[in-house]
Amino acid sequence: MVLVRFDTQGRLTAVRVLEAPDEAIWTTVQGCASRWRIAPDNRAKQVEREGKLFFYFVIGSNQSGKVLLANRPDHRKDLTTLSVKH
Repeated sequence: MVLVRFDTQGRLTAVRVLEAPDEAIWTTVQGCASRWRIAPDNRAKQVEREGKLFFYFVIGSNQSGKVLLANRPDHRKDLTTLSVKH
C-alpha cells in the first residue's frame, strides 16, 4: 500500500510506502508509484490531492508473475477471482 500526494498541476509531491512484505517489493512499488502523474485540477478552487494505491503481486500456476492494481477497473475482475490457498 502506497500513499501518494499530488499538487494542483498533477505532479507527484510525495510517495510513502505504507506496507510491503519485503525490501525488494518495497523498492519496486516505490519506483512504480514515483512515476505516477494525474490530470491537473482545472476547477476554480484548485486543491492538492492525496490517495492510496494498492498493488497485488500475483504468481500464477506457471510461475509467471504480474502486478494488479486495485484502483484500476480493468484489474478488478482478476482480483475478485483470486483464490487463497492454505
